[in-house]
Amino acid sequence: MNNTHFIRSFKKLAIGFLLTQGVFFQTFAQSLDSIQNLDGVTISAAARPRISPNIGQLQSLNTTSLERLNAIQLSDAVKFFAGAMVKDYGGIGGLKTVSVRSLGASHTGVFVDKIPTSNVMNGQIDLSRFTLDNIGEIQLSNDNFSSTLQTASFYSKSAQLSLITARPTFSENQHTDAEVSLKVGSFGLFNPQFNIHQKIKKQLFSLNADYQRAKGNYPFKLVHKGQTISGTRENSAVESFRMDLMWQNYSASRHQYFVKANYYDNHRQLPGSVTVYSPNSSEQKLWDKEKALQGQYNYRFSDSTTILFNAKISETFNRYMIPNFQDDRPLDNQFTQTEYFGSGGVQTREFWGFQTSLSSDIIYHKMSSNLPQFAYPTRLTSMTNWTWNAKWRSFLFYRSLLHKATFEHAESDNAAKNRQRFSPTLGLNFQPASCPNFSARFFYKETYRIPTFNELYYRSVGNPRLSPELARQFNLGVSMGSSLNEKKYMAISVDGYRNKVKDKIVAIPMNNLFTWSMVNVGEVDILGIDATLKGGFDVNKKLDFYSEISYSFQDAKDVTPSSKNYNHQIPYTPKHSGSAVFGANMFFTLQYSLMFSGERYSLQENSTDTRLEPFFDHGFSISKQISLRKINLKTAFEILNFTNKNYEIVMWYPMPGRHYRLTVRARLAP
Repeated sequence: MNNTHFIRSFKKLAIGFLLTQGVFFQTFAQSLDSIQNLDGVTISAAARPRISPNIGQLQSLNTTSLERLNAIQLSDAVKFFAGAMVKDYGGIGGLKTVSVRSLGASHTGVFVDKIPTSNVMNGQIDLSRFTLDNIGEIQLSNDNFSSTLQTASFYSKSAQLSLITARPTFSENQHTDAEVSLKVGSFGLFNPQFNIHQKIKKQLFSLNADYQRAKGNYPFKLVHKGQTISGTRENSAVESFRMDLMWQNYSASRHQYFVKANYYDNHRQLPGSVTVYSPNSSEQKLWDKEKALQGQYNYRFSDSTTILFNAKISETFNRYMIPNFQDDRPLDNQFTQTEYFGSGGVQTREFWGFQTSLSSDIIYHKMSSNLPQFAYPTRLTSMTNWTWNAKWRSFLFYRSLLHKATFEHAESDNAAKNRQRFSPTLGLNFQPASCPNFSARFFYKETYRIPTFNELYYRSVGNPRLSPELARQFNLGVSMGSSLNEKKYMAISVDGYRNKVKDKIVAIPMNNLFTWSMVNVGEVDILGIDATLKGGFDVNKKLDFYSEISYSFQDAKDVTPSSKNYNHQIPYTPKHSGSAVFGANMFFTLQYSLMFSGERYSLQENSTDTRLEPFFDHGFSISKQISLRKINLKTAFEILNFTNKNYEIVMWYPMPGRHYRLTVRARLAP
């Protein structure tokens, strides 16, 4: 397909989108009844958490939760979500991706203030690129239910990891809110951060800047097949800088909008695998640079009708280098991704508790590289989603239908086929009026993952004839919460699910071990359980205890009929995993945290050679807050991986042993 065809297709999609939105708005822009929506269960909170069961399957961490966890990167916090598995290549500089319910990192979408973050090259979002210093809440959901208007992209992913930017609160006659913090720790960690909000009349201007540097040279000891490998982790240094500049209105008017500019620059050494014969692997380097400009406009016509528009322009540069790759010749691969994103939607509430919305996204991606014979692919994606939910007595029904279409083009290669498909979601929530602290839920959904540019076009490995992966998800869950008395509370949530993946994309050798290709031969069947339990009690006004426990069971089997590994557990998916947090608030806060994972396998074949040992990661922290006039000061000291075990999340990539971290944060409110 040539560029003229691309432009013609884009115009048709744009005109169709505008006409659709206009007809929809004229039909539903009325003053109508509203639905009572309940907030999601929060994993941790400053005081007693909400105990009302949530509608849909949702986990969340708010600002206080993140402060208690003392997380630096997004990956540190996501590890505490049930069903989420973070693949960590070791140390601060290592890459970190997340897979939810064993579906793979490419099935998990990351959204910042409802705007999607994309990586069309390999489909996996590196969580280490996100700072948490300006995040007000993190949400993880699987069921496509949302009480607020979302982009169509939100419904295209099997799991949604949503980041919500913190919004400051100002007291009377206050116009400035500033915060500075410094984290220092083992292995050369140095992480200053600065965040300032300035209110001018009804406008708010925010600047967030974050710098991070670490050597990452930690000692390690691994035991494989009776052989001990020890040394100091090299080539794990990282230096990064990120800055966000945001302008938004700060009034309670019907108009809500923001414009945000982002800049991210990261240079890191990638720690390679550790082996018996080469404990210090060859040096690898990675540069990531991203520039983005995005905006959002939300207008509420009445209590029943809302419109939402989003736009984003971004450019991402990636450079991967091995200085001494072959015969002292370097490997230097450079890639540039450019994205144009536009979205519009409308939501309205009808009679009898009926709510409906329509949203459409148009996304254009292109990619270039310094590689010889590069395909220079481009992709135009159109997504339109219609959703509705209706409340009747104790029942809430919800449904969404997503239409996704892609138009492919490659300058110097055979382009992949254009694709289109409808993907439905059906859900039901039951919450009896006689027992408001109990809810039961069910949902079924389909998602359609388009192959990435690497899977389609990367040198001799890519295959432009690939079909998309189709994932089907079934979920049944219950939530219960109760205040046992004025001093005690408890909440529990359990979800059982089954996921089936068809046409899974895997790499297999073709004629020999040196020639590989991406093919659709994989089928995966996943049975799982996610459970969370939290509770606490107050001893008196100066002492209270809290706890949070999560557990995941995932039986994720390769059921490809022709596979020699039939019925084997898929790589890096433990059957048993979970986390726990126990804490006490007195004149200081004392907390113990635990993450555990059962055995996993590094390859499709489950054998003693590919088996990874179970691990437990224990941490302790003590923190104290002090108010000095207009300065709120907080200090926190942490002991991480207290037992000093160099466990592996990814085989041959040892994690740091015992290490320490000190955080000092000052908030100024003149």
